[in-house]
Amino acid sequence: MTYSILIATGGTGGHIYPALAFADAMKANDPTIDISFVGSTSRMESTIIPDHHYPFIGLNLVVPSGSLVKKIHAALSLVNATFTMLRYFKTHHCDLVVGFGNYIETPMILAAIRFHIPIMLHEQNAIMGKANRMALKHAAVCATSYPMDIENPGCMLIHTGNPQASNAAKLRNTAKNPKSDYGFDHENWPMVTIVMGSLGSESVNALLKDAISLFNENPINYLIVTGKDGFASFDGVHHGSNIVIRPYVDGISAFHDSDLVVSRAGATACAELFALHKPSILIPSPYVPNDHQSKNALAAFDRGAAIMLRENGLDAASLNHTINGLIHDQNRLNQMASACTTLATANAAKAMVELAWKVIHHERIDETYQCIR
Repeated sequence: MTYSILIATGGTGGHIYPALAFADAMKANDPTIDISFVGSTSRMESTIIPDHHYPFIGLNLVVPSGSLVKKIHAALSLVNATFTMLRYFKTHHCDLVVGFGNYIETPMILAAIRFHIPIMLHEQNAIMGKANRMALKHAAVCATSYPMDIENPGCMLIHTGNPQASNAAKLRNTAKNPKSDYGFDHENWPMVTIVMGSLGSESVNALLKDAISLFNENPINYLIVTGKDGFASFDGVHHGSNIVIRPYVDGISAFHDSDLVVSRAGATACAELFALHKPSILIPSPYVPNDHQSKNALAAFDRGAAIMLRENGLDAASLNHTINGLIHDQNRLNQMASACTTLATANAAKAMVELAWKVIHHERIDETYQCIR
């Protein structure tokens, strides 16, 4: 028998790459399984998913925000997207739908309820997002990246970790790439990667342009990842050979090759850092719903795995001071790396696959159930 799964994900790499890691793990477990994705036609997933050779269903869905007119437009787009999914399920058999948070999952969830298709969720952040909260009572189970205690959630919450951590863990004990691969001249200098998520950050990029004059004076290799939209703004910024500026890098590889990472506190970035046992300085985005990145960062800070800096009040001098104070303190770096092990979930993808098969086969998941992690 061939089983079929539909996965909804999108918006940012933090939602997309965990979903791909889960899909890849399901395929590795059963190569005959049929997996398709649903997402927005106008966001990153519309190119990333097909590039990974999975069928992709594009929805024209507008996020409800702004003026009343925009909210009405968003409501109409939700209705249209839901009808698109209803038509899809009329002609396509599906054994399981999996939502990875974000508003994009809502039409799929609503249509799956109508057709009585089992629903599984994954929550990447330390605080649950609105889309997943609304879907909980209709789900068979919700896998979480962090332990969660929600009163009357409506379904089982199982702490599996983030599936993308499994991909990161594969690199942990491998040799680092030479620093010359990134364009650095000094192989013996430590390397710091600074990246503010898959989309970058205009505000932090502005700060980094001021910080470069300070970075030029340090015996440290800096890999600054601006995001595609921010790269052009660094044209004309003078920097030494110890600074490499790129619009995009493979995050897991760059994290692995670094001695220290400065990053947003997105759930997937954190999962990768923990799995790689990588010390970090986390700068939570103040522009995300429910301030969830602060909760992610605090979970790491409380365990001693990261330093947390608030963007509000942060300047070039304080960032430079914090990096310098940490990168040359090997004992502190070792302690932070060791603390990452308490948050790492290297078997997260396997655990989520185990849960998915239980839902597909309608097996009971009781309160004593523990995934293999």
